[in-house]
Amino acid sequence: MTDPPIIRLYETLVDTANSLGLNVYSQAQDIENLPACRISLLSGDNVNQLKNVRQYSYPFQFDVVTDKDELTLGLTYAYQLMKMLGQVEVAGCAISFADNGTPSLTSTVDTSTNRTLNRQIIRTTYQIIESAVL
Repeated sequence: MTDPPIIRLYETLVDTANSLGLNVYSQAQDIENLPACRISLLSGDNVNQLKNVRQYSYPFQFDVVTDKDELTLGLTYAYQLMKMLGQVEVAGCAISFADNGTPSLTSTVDTSTNRTLNRQIIRTTYQIIESAVL
């Protein structure tokens, strides 16, 4: 049995971040090694279901985390990741960005832990069409 599109997409996103040399963590895991990328699925929705076709919408947040003195490194990783996110493919599905074709990027300093970190926050929503025809 083939994994659902969300599983295949998530695995592809993890592989993409790993290919940049980022340690990947889920939302529930504590970040132990920097630089890191925390990948969070914000929600998932089966938008439309037609004959032989299902359309899904999956919003994601990627937090590229670096140490306080590595802002330039964090931004470099974030821009590389954004570029690669647009090239993601999922077997058996058509995939595209839902948000005008461009992920959003914000930058912040995180002091919520016992050390100061830089966070580059990328948000994007993927539209996936799964079809028996594809």
